[in-house]
Amino acid sequence: MVAHSTAPKQRMAFFLGMSPAARAALLMIAATALFAVMNAIVRLCAETLPPTEVAFFRCFFSLVVMLPWIARYGVSALKTQRMKLYSVRAIIQVLSMFCWFTAVSLIPLAEATALSFTGPLFATAGAALILREQVVWRRW
Repeated sequence: MVAHSTAPKQRMAFFLGMSPAARAALLMIAATALFAVMNAIVRLCAETLPPTEVAFFRCFFSLVVMLPWIARYGVSALKTQRMKLYSVRAIIQVLSMFCWFTAVSLIPLAEATALSFTGPLFATAGAALILREQVVWRRW
């Protein structure tokens, strides 16, 4: 008979016992670390593969990670009432990923990351120009 370790259950209980703010902070730190690792891997892979192929494999491995979730809950869990808007969002996201992977392959990683921090400025400008939102000086 194989003895099962209780360590994973204890870690999960510890994680779930944390305050929501502490859990959020821990998840943000983990996400930041994983994005940094992904960008480094993209940079290394882009030395021998075109950025579009690197993006394809990123999407492929993301699908592999999602397959257990899809097997458990089914594709119907992804059902939406706004398929047209969801499709537009997905296309924009894929194009954005291709552009990001191309940038990471062409310029230094630190420079690409620094440029990515300008995203909120462009989002604010887009909200004002495209969505006609009233943007006050504090948001700028």
